[in-house]
Amino acid sequence: MYNDKPLIHLFKTHGCYYVYDVNKNYIITTTKQAWDMLQKMLSQTITEKECSAEEKEALKEINKLKKQGLLSAKRIIEVQHGATELLPYILNNRISTMTLQVTQQCNLRCEYCIYSGAYENRHHSNKKMSIETAKKAIDFALSRSKDTNEFHLGFYGGEPLLEFQFVKTCMEYTLERGQGKEITFGLTTNGTILTEEIMDYFAEHKVQMLISLDGPYEIHNKNRRFAANNIGTFDAIIKNIEILKMRHPEYSNKIMFNAVLDPEDGFKCTNEFFTTFEAIKDSYCKGGTYSTINLKDDKEVDFNVDYYKEIQYEYFKFFLFADKRLDSKYTSKLVTDYYTYTKEMLYKNRYISESLSDMEHHSGPCLPGIKKLFIDVDGNIYPCEKVNEQSEALKMGHIDSGIDIAKVSNIINVGRLTKESCINCWAFRYCKICAVAADDGTKLSKEAKLKHCENTRLDAHQMLLDYCVLRELGHDFNRADAINLYEF
Repeated sequence: MYNDKPLIHLFKTHGCYYVYDVNKNYIITTTKQAWDMLQKMLSQTITEKECSAEEKEALKEINKLKKQGLLSAKRIIEVQHGATELLPYILNNRISTMTLQVTQQCNLRCEYCIYSGAYENRHHSNKKMSIETAKKAIDFALSRSKDTNEFHLGFYGGEPLLEFQFVKTCMEYTLERGQGKEITFGLTTNGTILTEEIMDYFAEHKVQMLISLDGPYEIHNKNRRFAANNIGTFDAIIKNIEILKMRHPEYSNKIMFNAVLDPEDGFKCTNEFFTTFEAIKDSYCKGGTYSTINLKDDKEVDFNVDYYKEIQYEYFKFFLFADKRLDSKYTSKLVTDYYTYTKEMLYKNRYISESLSDMEHHSGPCLPGIKKLFIDVDGNIYPCEKVNEQSEALKMGHIDSGIDIAKVSNIINVGRLTKESCINCWAFRYCKICAVAADDGTKLSKEAKLKHCENTRLDAHQMLLDYCVLRELGHDFNRADAINLYEF
């Protein structure tokens, strides 16, 4: 499929002019004259007769690039995920990960929690998964993992440690039923009810534990408080972390922390806490602004301008560290994911293609069961834990009846909703939009999906800029493989 406009994106740094060629998946360095001419060509029809002498020279450069197969105007014809035809095989033979919703109960009431009441789709309840349902789910997944040597079982809530004996039983059952496979476990917790028994058991089984911790006392306690008395939880979490470090120092350094960054606050104070606070400074931490997807209309979010200035400065410093120009002690662990993502998307996994094929799908949707698979307390199957559990569109089936392949196909082919926009979008290869963002509560919606497109393009544009600036400064992304995020 062609039109008269090349499928490209133009961007520039302080000293260079670039063209991202979508068909070739290639970044071209060009002159300012050719860059200006391409910009003009994207907005209007150009005839050589109307061009100035300088513009004609620019056209010569553009034509040379076209002769090399660059600047193609080809678009895809059909939007279809490459794994669509393989779904029956994948979902019957290659499931390698599953997360159980242990309970919808929680001993905290966090302001931004998806169960807090601030969102349309979730609320806390007394529901919890029965051990019979859990064993069925584990058998369901393992029986569909014949062609994989690894299997990961995760636990999610609510607060899963309210049901520690349940978690322990599930782990032991999985180890028994999954003999011959490499079994790993993971758990997301608020960290307030970690007992010495739990610590010892998790250390023995090397459970990948992710603890929610938002920053120093004042910032953490602003949003994360006990349900029973509305008291902040910071002191309880830190006490448990310190006990864990004393009992299992090596294991405790592998614990990961997740900070939900509140854009109403500045970034600097939270960043300093994770860099210098003794109990966690040697651990891996990641941070992200809380989700506004499915927020109720009456819930307003104020954005502090300083927050964005400070986080951008930390990105800059981390880039200097990655290029061996700054000591790690001056960098923020909360921004490492962005560098890793940029590297993977624009270098490690980079390839030059002949052109777009006639049938492709934008990046974004992941394959359920390969990346994630979420089972709620009732045994319903969803692609991941971020879904709206009230939406039939994202319910893939039930452990008793199996997976509905047609529904999974709709989920991973969410780009079909916005076909015309997608086939003309320069950020097609770097899109992060999946079905969760397209869900309006009742169905997968074109309108809901399109709301995220502009920010997605802005993110891709910034990623291209950062990548090229680093390359201009001589940064070797291969050398960056030596960076160990646990050594901060």
